Amino acid sequence: MVSNLFNILLDLEDFLPIISRIKATTAPLGGPKGEVVYAREHEAVWFKGKRFAPVAWAGTPGEEQIKQLRPAIDSKGRKVGLEWFTTVKVEDALTRYHEAGDKAKARVLELLRGLSAELQTKINILIFASMLLVIAKALFAHVSEGRRRKWVFPSLVELHRSKVYRDFEEDRETAVSGLS
Repeated sequence: MVSNLFNILLDLEDFLPIISRIKATTAPLGGPKGEVVYAREHEAVWFKGKRFAPVAWAGTPGEEQIKQLRPAIDSKGRKVGLEWFTTVKVEDALTRYHEAGDKAKARVLELLRGLSAELQTKINILIFASMLLVIAKALFAHVSEGRRRKWVFPSLVELHRSKVYRDFEEDRETAVSGLS
């Protein structure tokens, strides 16, 4: 993927002589304009310019590249606009870049599906562990806030009851009838 992006940048050298020619041309208002632009909505790198073609072809630097320019075409086969241009080399590099991106995306999806299938067998453990984590975080936050506010936390101790008290509890059992 990185090498494909590098190839696109190398193929942009089709545009660089044109840009150099435009920058070297000084003209009052209405002179040549041009820049290399990434068209996000089309995911393409194109040359955007106007008034950059020479009136007379004299073999000056950049003319050969200007002759190689062709109108930029969107994904639906329509001409993008009068100011947008590309070359065969740049379009080929962009195609390779998009294909590499599609292959990488397909591979990532394949890996994620495999991971998902593997984790599906352990879903109950994962849910239980995540619930424990939520409970532990809530308890930790509660204790931390209590310490910050200097709350008093009770200490639990086991009571030793007398035999009289235990006998009293056994006699006080509640029976509910008619619920069977």
